[in-house]
Amino acid sequence: MNAIDFIYDGIQLSDKGYIICYFGDNNEQISNGSEITFTEVPIQHGVRQAVAGTQYDTVIQTTFSICKNFCNAATVNDEFLTVAEVRELARWLNRKDYLPFVLLADGWDDITYFGSFQIEQVRIGTQIIGLQLTLTTSSPFGWQSLKTRTFSNVRSFSIVDESDEIGYLYPNATFKCRSGGSLQIYNTLTNETTEVKNCTSGETINFNHPMINCDSTTHQLADDFNYVFPRITNTFSLTTNTFNLSIPCDVTITYRPLAKIGV
Repeated sequence: MNAIDFIYDGIQLSDKGYIICYFGDNNEQISNGSEITFTEVPIQHGVRQAVAGTQYDTVIQTTFSICKNFCNAATVNDEFLTVAEVRELARWLNRKDYLPFVLLADGWDDITYFGSFQIEQVRIGTQIIGLQLTLTTSSPFGWQSLKTRTFSNVRSFSIVDESDEIGYLYPNATFKCRSGGSLQIYNTLTNETTEVKNCTSGETINFNHPMINCDSTTHQLADDFNYVFPRITNTFSLTTNTFNLSIPCDVTITYRPLAKIGV
């Protein structure tokens, strides 16, 4: 990976006058993330192991360094970091929230990680020449760019799940009913039906797992919702989710597919 820049919480490293750099020439082995832990049980007196369950026990963690962009340094002294500059960088990077990180490199610029940095100084004598950053993310994988699909006055629509992970995601899904009645959303891939009874024409219902809300002040969703949230699903060979609706709706679906790649 040949990267010299990144964006963190909407702020670009190069805009602050710094670049990604490497102190030393050691080769690195970098985790690709998505490290699966298998829970196994012996069968046939230990002849073989059966999988009883799987889970992700680790998140993505990577370490790299930054320094001032020497091309922008007016003097040799400008190549070093002052205490004030280190404090400014720490205020930006070392926070108590998992914030969006995008590496500006070929193949990575469409992937977002959510994480926070630990910071160490790199010194020559008493001078600070750079910072070593350790990014720890909130997830064992990255996330592709936000996908939004809109459909107008439809009784059926399809979405292809572009996720690298076999399984399902809960999208943010909004349905504006074009007529009244019971709204049933049937996913032909999962064979699941989401139902909200007693909808009115023009009513907008939003599913954002684990929450549901609507713009009607009189609709008692707690009584009328079957608590089956719409899901976007894929198997190894099937990725198209076709949703059939009982009444026509304007639909907006927003989600982030998973990206199984480390930083």
